[in-house]
Amino acid sequence: MKERPIIENQIIEIIDRLKGLCHTCGLSNQAAEEEIVTSVFLYKYLSDNYKICAFKKASHTGKSIAEIFTSGIQTDVELKAEDLIDCMVRIMDNPHIADIFDNTLVRIASYPNNKKFGKSLGEPLFKPITKTIEKRNEFVREILKLMDGHDIFSDETDYFAPIFEYLIKDYNVASGRYAEYYTPGEISDIIAKILTRGEERTDCQIYDPSAGSGSLLLHLAHELDSRCSVYSQDISAKSTRLLRINMILNGYTNSIQNIKQGDTLLNPYYMGKKYDYIVSNPPFKTDFSFTRNEIEERWSTCSRFIDGVPEIPKKKKEAMPIYLCFIQHVLWALNDAGKAAVVVPAGFLSIKDGIEEKIRRRIVNNGWLSGVIIMPRNTFANTATKVAVLFIDKSKWHQQAVLMDASGLGTLTKIGKNKRIILSEDDAASIVEGFFDKESSSTVITPLSEIALNGYSFIPGQYMKMKNYQNLLSEEEFRDKTLRFEEDYKILCQKEKESDSTIFSILAQVRSNIC
Repeated sequence: MKERPIIENQIIEIIDRLKGLCHTCGLSNQAAEEEIVTSVFLYKYLSDNYKICAFKKASHTGKSIAEIFTSGIQTDVELKAEDLIDCMVRIMDNPHIADIFDNTLVRIASYPNNKKFGKSLGEPLFKPITKTIEKRNEFVREILKLMDGHDIFSDETDYFAPIFEYLIKDYNVASGRYAEYYTPGEISDIIAKILTRGEERTDCQIYDPSAGSGSLLLHLAHELDSRCSVYSQDISAKSTRLLRINMILNGYTNSIQNIKQGDTLLNPYYMGKKYDYIVSNPPFKTDFSFTRNEIEERWSTCSRFIDGVPEIPKKKKEAMPIYLCFIQHVLWALNDAGKAAVVVPAGFLSIKDGIEEKIRRRIVNNGWLSGVIIMPRNTFANTATKVAVLFIDKSKWHQQAVLMDASGLGTLTKIGKNKRIILSEDDAASIVEGFFDKESSSTVITPLSEIALNGYSFIPGQYMKMKNYQNLLSEEEFRDKTLRFEEDYKILCQKEKESDSTIFSILAQVRSNIC
């Protein structure tokens, strides 16, 4: 098996060449480019995976590959031997190769076992992708040449996270009415590891009400291994399509029917369901003035938005803090023993009065606050907003919370046209371990009663006190250190006196010369 860095580089090269091919056809940064690149990427994965499963079956049964291909094999996404890219390559000179290519994608999507993948989105797994290309046959031949001879995928999927992030980096950016932010993999991994530390639950139900393309959700699922069912909802059809691909790549095809596209705040698909784990990186600000009043009226008889729904401002409606509704939705959807993590703007931690303080007050007074981590600024490529992660735990009554300031970690790195802070593996590990280490210099363990007395502020710096040197040193070391300080101070004082004497002498000499 090839080393993973080599495999990753080969996949990235193919993604770049696919995008370049679309660019030569005038499709750069258009919806058609996204559909072509992601569809071909998924098709290549399914084709390679089918062959890997076939070779494994042949090895186990002693049958030839030809016999295996003839009898067929069962995979998560149904495929037949004649659907493989290799078959396409052999007939690429066919004058109707573009039609054959599109028809193959449509045929794969229409297999009985694959129709379920389209139900949640109202569109099939694959659609024809070359109809709008002027020179369709030449375009498909270039795709097949690019794919031929590269068996780049294996059934080991733990390296797909960085690959998928690279795949969608040009397609899942802040634009339009609803900003779509991809949660960086290192942040998702930190959150998942903290939420699941020491957990041994089975048959968990995990949920993201603002799932986007699924980074947070699938990192959490990965930490829980196969012990969970995945649920999600997102208002963006594009992000939900990308999440479907992400689910297939990571082997969660059994939960694809639980992916829903729609307005979580107005019409939560899973209304009566409560979850063991919830993660969310909601949009912070957006104009939801068209649905704001309906949201408030529809849910006025229950506690879902008990702390309030942001009012519609006279100006800058696009700055409406919609994330406050998502925090309340998470609290409402979490079961009585559940845990959650929500990404919030750092300003939420200390804003006085208003909905922000009401939410913080409710979290503290119910003993739900497990911890807060302030992340470095520019952690997300599309926003410079400083963010924090809010950890909620209903499984027990918390007397104290972990408040951590990790804003000084990471390295500012240029990624494309943007710059963002990248957390190294060591940075990420120090955050996870620091969250559970009471002696960490960036962490303060704070009683909830003290937080309540301090206006329910979640800012770590307000609770950090100077460490007593005597607690860090032995008595002898402490005495020696203070004696050295005393001697150093006496020397400085003596030098100051000598300097003063010299200055006064010079001034006296100057006066006598002038007078």
